[in-house]
Amino acid sequence: MGPKFDYSLFGYDPAAVQHKINLMKADFEEKIKGLNNKLFQVNSEIDILREKICSLTEEISQYENANQEIVNVLFTAHMEATEKVYNSSRKAEQIGIEIRETVLNREREFEELKSTLKRLTGEMRSVAQKL
Repeated sequence: MGPKFDYSLFGYDPAAVQHKINLMKADFEEKIKGLNNKLFQVNSEIDILREKICSLTEEISQYENANQEIVNVLFTAHMEATEKVYNSSRKAEQIGIEIRETVLNREREFEELKSTLKRLTGEMRSVAQKL
């Protein structure tokens, strides 16, 4: 309920009303002062948080750059390793082909030597039989 004022001859007592107004004004000013202090604290916190956001944004940017560099290095290393594996595989295949050709050539030479040996053995037997 509202405040109760004493009555005077012409209505409410002006001194009591003025006193109540002064009390309300003081209370209002105190609340305004408290709210201004709170607003100042909130604005200070906002400024601190903005600085943190800027700092964290910069840190994130550095991490993203480092991550991209790592990805690039890994991709390059992977490509180089893949190329080396591919070249090694081709070399191994070529060496295998060359070895097979060498083995076939040696087998042919062996067969030729074997047939020459058989022919010579046959000639020696025929010479030996004639003697």
